[in-house]
Amino acid sequence: MKMREVMTAAVVVLGLAAAGATHAAEATVGVDAASAYVFRGATFNDGFVLQPYMEVGGLMIGEAEVSLGAWGNLDIDDYDGIVEDGQFQEWDFYGSIAFPLEVVDLALGYTEYTYPSSGLDHDREFGLTVAKEVADTGVTPGLGVYYGVDGGIEDNVYVEGTLDYGMALTEALSLSLGGAVGYLEADAGPDGFSHASGTIGLGYALSEAAEIHCSLTYVGQLDDDVLPDGKGAYDVDTYGLVGISYAF
Repeated sequence: MKMREVMTAAVVVLGLAAAGATHAAEATVGVDAASAYVFRGATFNDGFVLQPYMEVGGLMIGEAEVSLGAWGNLDIDDYDGIVEDGQFQEWDFYGSIAFPLEVVDLALGYTEYTYPSSGLDHDREFGLTVAKEVADTGVTPGLGVYYGVDGGIEDNVYVEGTLDYGMALTEALSLSLGGAVGYLEADAGPDGFSHASGTIGLGYALSEAAEIHCSLTYVGQLDDDVLPDGKGAYDVDTYGLVGISYAF
């Protein structure tokens, strides 16, 4: 079966899964303000951005949970002619179905990356992630494998290992720590470990539904052949984020 047919079939499966889901859905809307837009080690804007999002989850099919969402990036600052200020550089639309297995939590997802201000072709990607908290310690190792099926990432394989930790400091205040290492196998270009990152974050519950949060992330370059220095590549190594979200 051709990859495009596989992609179409998987999207249809996610759609049918959502249509057949039971139980009441839970929605979360929010917006983050960040000092830069960095994704998988690469900088897409070195200035201020706003990143609104919405996700609908809690759509249950037996023990499996379906989630659907959208995420955008609005450039407040320009990026040296690469992107202009005041425009949405990107809108992403995604869906996933998660299976809570006994030994690991497994999820299959699909993401469509769209670029309304530039007119670039859409990027399309499938992802498979596994993660599991270690014995109620708050420590969760994980692994994600992502395969590009269209656009500029077609036939690229990106693998990311993660290690996250979360704990409650008070009834309303929580701490999160996270680390990630990325590996890229490119269809055209060098393969190897691209970057490693570490994040520290705080969340504060304003109510049962509303939360404010902030985080600081450092990104380190591992291989300058895979992630070269320069605009649109390894340009920003530290960025901060503040945001608010509401669940209903």
